Amino acid sequence: HRVEPNLAPSHGGTVVRAFVTGLPFERPRRKKSANETAEVLIQDTIPVMVRLKGTAPNLDVVVPGKIVDVDTVEFITPDVAQSPLGCVVEQGTTTAAVQLRISIDGGFTWTPDRTSAPTAADLDMTARPMEKTSAKKKSNMQTGLKHFKGEFEATRHAQKCADLGSMVLWITRWPSDGLAHVEPCATPVGGGTEILLHCNLPSRMPTERLTVKFVCTPLLSWGDPALEATAPLRREVNDMILPNHDMLATMPLAMPLEVPVCGWLDLGGRGVRCITPPLDAESVKFYTYSIELSLDGRAFLPRALPFAVFDLKVKGLEPNLGPLNDGTEVFIRTDGFVQTDIQRVRLDFPKDLGWPSKLVPAAYDHTTGDVSFVMPDLSAEVRQRADEDRAMVAALASQVVEPEVGADGGDAPAAAADAEVAAATAADPDGGLGGLEVFVELSLNGQNFTEDRIHFTYHSQLVAGALEVMAPPEGVVIEQPKEDPKAKKGKGAAVEEPPAVVQAMAGSKLGAELRAGAAETAFAAIRAELVTKVGDEEPQPFKVVDMPATLELLPVRAPTPPPPDPKAPAPPPPVAEDQQMRDMLVAFAPGVRFEDLPEGAALFMRAFQVSLNGKCFVACPELPPVKLEPLPKEAVAQEG
Repeated sequence: HRVEPNLAPSHGGTVVRAFVTGLPFERPRRKKSANETAEVLIQDTIPVMVRLKGTAPNLDVVVPGKIVDVDTVEFITPDVAQSPLGCVVEQGTTTAAVQLRISIDGGFTWTPDRTSAPTAADLDMTARPMEKTSAKKKSNMQTGLKHFKGEFEATRHAQKCADLGSMVLWITRWPSDGLAHVEPCATPVGGGTEILLHCNLPSRMPTERLTVKFVCTPLLSWGDPALEATAPLRREVNDMILPNHDMLATMPLAMPLEVPVCGWLDLGGRGVRCITPPLDAESVKFYTYSIELSLDGRAFLPRALPFAVFDLKVKGLEPNLGPLNDGTEVFIRTDGFVQTDIQRVRLDFPKDLGWPSKLVPAAYDHTTGDVSFVMPDLSAEVRQRADEDRAMVAALASQVVEPEVGADGGDAPAAAADAEVAAATAADPDGGLGGLEVFVELSLNGQNFTEDRIHFTYHSQLVAGALEVMAPPEGVVIEQPKEDPKAKKGKGAAVEEPPAVVQAMAGSKLGAELRAGAAETAFAAIRAELVTKVGDEEPQPFKVVDMPATLELLPVRAPTPPPPDPKAPAPPPPVAEDQQMRDMLVAFAPGVRFEDLPEGAALFMRAFQVSLNGKCFVACPELPPVKLEPLPKEAVAQEG
């Protein structure tokens, strides 16, 4: 009434058990002494024969068997590859079913065929029904009922075929090449990944015994003694009273492990699918992993495929902020990363926005080992929200039914509404998305993502002021030029002097005011273009430098007071007022060696830009170039 396993290769060699009722069987008695001879059991005296019989294609083979348990006959399948049935099966286009007949009298009488194997048409009906498109649109309820009925009929028919198929033995062509490849090739230590094992399987084969085995092979060494001490087997040995350290050095870091799981056929006919099992997170790094496939639950295909199991954690993002109106390249800092063919990032927006999560492809740099991706540009979302805000304010203003006349004869509520609309339009050009925090999760197989909740911040639109040379380098005092007492003080029209050139030295403190969009960051920078100029020639590009910057809250620089008039009375003391503060992005001027410059050339800085993440820059207002003093020539030691 049942055959286990019910699938065998045509070349034979599979141990099969057939469950048959009415077999004589007795259990051995316990020996009273060691010298007592073993008794002969009744099942050992019965000449059991097993007959494999099939039609279209033909097969009729008899093999010996034996009774091994109550109502259980065990035998080894023969090699039928040269039979008519074997020749058809070896073509790989079908799987043939044969009836099993049992004889306990040496082949004089046989058990009858009580059931018939499911036909090829019955097996084809076990597939899920395909949805057919029709010109007429039906309601969702009718479509759902039809789909449910089709699923129910297919499931019931599949169960019926499985019950009938378990009573016969199926002969098939065993895949000689084994597994081709696995997709995806990695899973997290918690499991839950649906993987596809690509394999050229025969058609119409039973799938009740499909088994995928995850083989965990322990490492002998990791190269880090401190990490090896945390391995499971090393911890157990170290807990002994008198551990043998010489033997410990030859032992693996953990015990071998095999985890079998059930599989099922891929509907596309590409192979076998399964769900990866959970493993121990503390021991995941002490193993190498591989996957094997068995069609009957006992014999596994000859070729095993390497597999990766990881315990991935996202530690940080560099940079972790960027503008709304431009994409930002972000590098992900991880722990437990393994190299795979798939790297994908999921962006989770705040729930109050109602936006779905967005999947973004990531890239792995084989040279540096970094994983990077580009945060998407949200310009369209900013415009949409800004338009919605303006429309909402305009709708509120249009609801005024009874206008009141203002003091100047105008419509006071309408004027107030217009002012409110103008204020709403000009107040937040970012549509309320400035400071938006988006959670970034990484996946190495396209299915399982991390849950570390590391966020990326979209900062508001930057508005930068002109660059200022705020202070000389630390320890340097710049003397103010003294007036020449011999200079003639003209009593006529004042002579207009050319503006003084702003100068800076290596290490001078530079700053640019951030009038909007300031945010704390560790990746800010000020970019400047260095140019050289010889005499009256045009400036020539030298190089572009990015100066690391920090955000500081500094007082507003007071305007330079006019020179005091000696004949005027002394001014009253200034009234103490609260100082106005401003956000300044502060950096230090770079150093350029004198010998690196062209002969007779002066060095200038121009085209200043600011950035909060070191990648997306905003230009500062144009100013005359700042002259940068190069570093002096290095002193050369003189030989005595």
